[in-house]
Amino acid sequence: MGGASGIWRRREAWRILGPILAVGVTATSAHAQCQYDVTIIQAPVCPPPLPEPPATFATALNDFGEVVGYYFQCDDPTLEEAFVWMPGTGMVTLDRAGFDGARANDINDIGDIVGSMRMNNRFHGALWQGPEVIELGTMPGGNYSVASRINEQTQIAGWWGNTVIGPTHGFKWQGGIMTDLGPSLGTARSQAFAISDAGEVVGWMGSSAIADHSAFIWHDGTVVDLGVIPGGYTGRGEAINSLAQVVVSGLMQRDVVTLVRSFVWDNGQFIDLGVLPGFDRCFASDVNDVGQVVGICDESSNPNNDVPFVWQNGIMSELSMLIADDGGLQLLRNVSSINNSGQITGWGIGPDGFVVAALLTPVNSSPADVNNDCAVNVVDLIELLLCFGEPAGPPCHLADVNDDGTVNVLDLIILLLNFGG
Repeated sequence: MGGASGIWRRREAWRILGPILAVGVTATSAHAQCQYDVTIIQAPVCPPPLPEPPATFATALNDFGEVVGYYFQCDDPTLEEAFVWMPGTGMVTLDRAGFDGARANDINDIGDIVGSMRMNNRFHGALWQGPEVIELGTMPGGNYSVASRINEQTQIAGWWGNTVIGPTHGFKWQGGIMTDLGPSLGTARSQAFAISDAGEVVGWMGSSAIADHSAFIWHDGTVVDLGVIPGGYTGRGEAINSLAQVVVSGLMQRDVVTLVRSFVWDNGQFIDLGVLPGFDRCFASDVNDVGQVVGICDESSNPNNDVPFVWQNGIMSELSMLIADDGGLQLLRNVSSINNSGQITGWGIGPDGFVVAALLTPVNSSPADVNNDCAVNVVDLIELLLCFGEPAGPPCHLADVNDDGTVNVLDLIILLLNFGG
């Protein structure tokens, strides 16, 4: 929205308007959640003697609905092939440049893909730009790296380390230069999981990936320690959107049971996502620019019973209950990413019982539904007015209802014509 100052104005406006409109917003929008149609994404069937499709997993998608992930090789089911799936084109396997295997972890809107290639059980961070594969390398002393996320400026977040002597450190990579986050964070270990379009990196820092760590935001050497989750003893930043809202997960103890809970950190405040009824653990994996969060819940007594959820406006909903057309999907098991159009990607069990990647696309929604809650109401009007006159970049791209590149009176007219729908 016209750069950092526009985002700040938008955020501050919501700080003022939020308490005034809280009752109306809850009454008009919090109840609504979209329904979804499912598209199954599956790797090609292996040749004899085992003519069946390999397990296929989706890890992320961009705002054009292009999905990346990996599937297991037919000749060696312990190794992976990275892929990108494009609407109308289908699945394309990515070049692994002679490495044993590869996984794709994220894709931006210009089609740059990041992930890792594997050789002798060591991962090497990779960037795919069209037909070119770039190995990201490591910092001095390292022998592996993992690229986790990429932003629209082709800045990459991940971690590097040494499998023999350790430790693990988060990094930011841009233009061939890898920056070690360790010196700024000041802890023995860290990992970086996500990066915003403004270059803000989130992850965890501390002495142990299991018990002693806290979430952080790193930006050009400046560190904000988000701490641990309320009532818990660890914290790690899983995802960040264009408004610097951070998904933070962590561990808490309840009697003898260790639970995982997730929150959204927003300008110093933790918002508890809660849990689905009948479950006691929830882990959130991603957040988009309109504040929708996705993840999974399970039970500590039955950790294999993963149930994906979508959260918005204080309401957590079981995704499988919102599917209109399952496309043959028998069971949705996991979700990993949500884009700014509300599309969600993950994996589940396909019609023949094989593991397949899945793309969930919202249906029965209006282009004037600026905040993706399947209702055109006062919340959408406020979002549009806060972006009025701005170019259609994040976080105002959905407010550009007619896709002409600017949020203007034409968008306002379309919204008003659809108001109440």
